[in-house]
Amino acid sequence: WRWRGERLEALAAAYYVQFDDRLAYFSASDSPILVSETIYRNVGSVRTLGLEATLRAKFTDTLSGMVSYTYNDSEYQDDVLTDAGVLEIATKGKQVAGSPRDLIKAGLDYDDGSLFANVSYTYNGKWYYTYENDNPVKGYSLVDAALGYRFSAGWAKGTEVSVNVSNVFDERYIGSYSALTERDPTGDQQVLLMGAPRAAFVTLRRSF
Repeated sequence: WRWRGERLEALAAAYYVQFDDRLAYFSASDSPILVSETIYRNVGSVRTLGLEATLRAKFTDTLSGMVSYTYNDSEYQDDVLTDAGVLEIATKGKQVAGSPRDLIKAGLDYDDGSLFANVSYTYNGKWYYTYENDNPVKGYSLVDAALGYRFSAGWAKGTEVSVNVSNVFDERYIGSYSALTERDPTGDQQVLLMGAPRAAFVTLRRSF
């Protein structure tokens, strides 16, 4: 669903996905192939329910903003079993690893042709790095900001200078992972990667 007015625009989407007969790569000592211990195994289904909504507004000729929300409920429908039917990974009913349920983005932009600035906000909800969901990674919020100026007259005409700051409040957070793991109740698996700390940089552009 999409709607557009003179100064307001809205977008919404909902979806349902049933992904059956997923194949996953395993190193398995019980492989029936004698020359290799690597196999592909059917690990069942994933059911996804999702919602995305975005709202954009133009408050004045120089000031605009947007906010968006994404909800993604992805859940394993089956446990992972060995070829002998023995439980290997208890995934049934668990949230898909590496995928947060909630994402929020918002931003405010100002541009009068010379002076420009923007502030953006991102929220990444709680997620799991284990298939059995026994150890969650907490959500985090990040704020980025930028301020710049375009010169339109004199010797500096065609020059643009801007200052950008990422992670303004120097949030400490887990940004990604090197691998997902079956389970980690004690938090000993070294697979999580820290997010980038606060950083500031200046950009200078010149057009001819």
